[in-house]
Amino acid sequence: MIRYQVSMKEFMRAGTGIVSALFFVTFLTTAALAQQSLDDKVDRIRKIYAETGAKIEKVDRGSEDDRKGGIAVNELVVNAAGKSWPAVGTYKVVHRFYYENDEENPYPSRLLKVSIATESAARRYFEEYVFDRSGALIFFFERSEDDSKPSERRIYFDSGKAFRIIDDGKTRDRLTEEDGIIANDVMATENKLRGIFEATLD
Repeated sequence: MIRYQVSMKEFMRAGTGIVSALFFVTFLTTAALAQQSLDDKVDRIRKIYAETGAKIEKVDRGSEDDRKGGIAVNELVVNAAGKSWPAVGTYKVVHRFYYENDEENPYPSRLLKVSIATESAARRYFEEYVFDRSGALIFFFERSEDDSKPSERRIYFDSGKAFRIIDDGKTRDRLTEEDGIIANDVMATENKLRGIFEATLD
């Protein structure tokens, strides 16, 4: 009979290795589940974005009956006459507020999307703010010709917090301090836009 003798030191080393391996596997599993959760949120937001876009397409390009459907749009134009703007020259901003009635509320109240098209000198900017059925901001899109910014930026929100940013196709789920500042600026602007929208209903 062959007997194997294992020292306590060797036993502890083997045990530590097993614990480390289990910890590593647990970490990978948790990270994978977290990533899946974020991807699921993004998929849900993209679905809402597509559904909202389809509804708005009917309003913008549909038949007379489609345009009289459940969605309405208010448009606010800054410098509609095209007057030369001091220190800028060409300047025009077009806000479009897409909204629908809450079934239990006879007054138009629920924002679906806000789009902003800006023409400033030779530059063009476009922004979109998209909301879920509860009225919470879930998505921001920006297209810019400003060299100091990404040409396209997407920010995904959940419960008032950004959880994913995509700049020119590069995705970040671990947001930097600068990302946090950008997301907070978007939320602040969204709050101002909501106030402007409510003013258009008075």
